[in-house]
Amino acid sequence: MELLSKIGWDEWSALANLILAGTSILLVVLGWVQINRIRDEARKERTLAICNRYDSDPVLNDQLRKVNVAAKGGGLLGNAPTLIIEIVAILNYLDSIAIGIAQKVYDDKIAKRHLKAILVAHVEQLMTPEMAKAAKFKIPDFECLVDLTRRWTAPDDSLHWWLLYSA
Repeated sequence: MELLSKIGWDEWSALANLILAGTSILLVVLGWVQINRIRDEARKERTLAICNRYDSDPVLNDQLRKVNVAAKGGGLLGNAPTLIIEIVAILNYLDSIAIGIAQKVYDDKIAKRHLKAILVAHVEQLMTPEMAKAAKFKIPDFECLVDLTRRWTAPDDSLHWWLLYSA
């Protein structure tokens, strides 16, 4: 107790300022963590919303239906000149997702789980040189979509060890 009585006002003031500075730093760090968590949650919500659009958007569904009808009839390539709007709209939708992933607007892992099979199927069906010529679009115009497809279809190097030795 005698030690506390020997501390002057200047020392108490310095100690209070240190405590205030430490508390301020702690609040800034906690605020930064909270903001990052909110951003991550918003990214996940945006990703789920854009993935859900594939199933719920009536305009996109109409375009998909028209392309699928032509494909099932075996005449997608022959009907490509009359389906230019539909084909390009589908590719634009997928490219917008690829751009969003590249710019970290959408969560790559969530989008991949939801859309990988869909995206790869559409790219394989619609992004051929013959289809590009018939539908009058340029494959390089969809650079982000092409890059995302390559990345999502690349062999996965993270195979679990037990898969390697299970044969």
